[in-house]
Amino acid sequence: MLGLGDGRSFIVRSPPPGPETLEQRVQELEWEDVADDVLAAVQALGSRARRPGVIERAIELGGWSDTELAARAWYTGGGESSHIRSIVGTALSREHTLTQRLERLTGGRYIVRGGGESQPAWGVPYRPAASNEATVPDDAPHLVDVSGLDAATSRHMSLQDELAADLRGRGIEPLSPGTWQPQFDIAFEHAQRRYVVEVKSGAPVSPQQVRLGTGQVLEYCHLLKEGDEPRPVLLLEGEPPSPWDLLLADLRIGVICSDSLSASVTRLLQGGYGSPHERRAGG
Repeated sequence: MLGLGDGRSFIVRSPPPGPETLEQRVQELEWEDVADDVLAAVQALGSRARRPGVIERAIELGGWSDTELAARAWYTGGGESSHIRSIVGTALSREHTLTQRLERLTGGRYIVRGGGESQPAWGVPYRPAASNEATVPDDAPHLVDVSGLDAATSRHMSLQDELAADLRGRGIEPLSPGTWQPQFDIAFEHAQRRYVVEVKSGAPVSPQQVRLGTGQVLEYCHLLKEGDEPRPVLLLEGEPPSPWDLLLADLRIGVICSDSLSASVTRLLQGGYGSPHERRAGG
């Protein structure tokens, strides 16, 4: 209690305590706090700027940790359980309806008003595959999810990182997929041309490996198409077996052989098929 000098007095009350736990701090987040991330996400995604992708990209741009994302949205009842995801979704809606800095086109795509068209971000800085722990041995039988097993092998990860190192040696920056993109193994750009690479480990190379890799890389390139479609490429541990040596050339799918990796990449960047047998294959 303090006196004013004229006989009056008043009680000084301490301000209410601030949030103490991480969850309490996260729950103080308002939609205005993430609005800039939402706008940047729309710009980055370009023609893919639809609600689910924008929310995921904005969260990625915000750099939120798994613990922060797990903080509950206590007021949403049966809705989104993560406060951050809920707030980002609210920011997207408010930027469209309230501030009108976003415009929603037919088909659900968002654009920034007055921002013009933008190309979507072409991947994110490369994440070394070897930093992920191999979950199955290289000789595990491919009985169920062949693609999932292959991606988990140490040899697969080693091949992927070897290619990334070769590209960096040429001044080419390797890329990993963002959370909003199809989960390709590695991508890069050279001479204004984009390349998407699917890695298939195993020697000798089997028709099953090539068949699976071909379907995957063609799908990724289709989904990533912006103007010119990216060039699909397979990284294998040897020459593809017949008839795939000819078929891959007909499909214009490049081949990088691990036993001649640097030479294969050079041929690929020069516009070739990549394989040392590209003339025979019709490259």
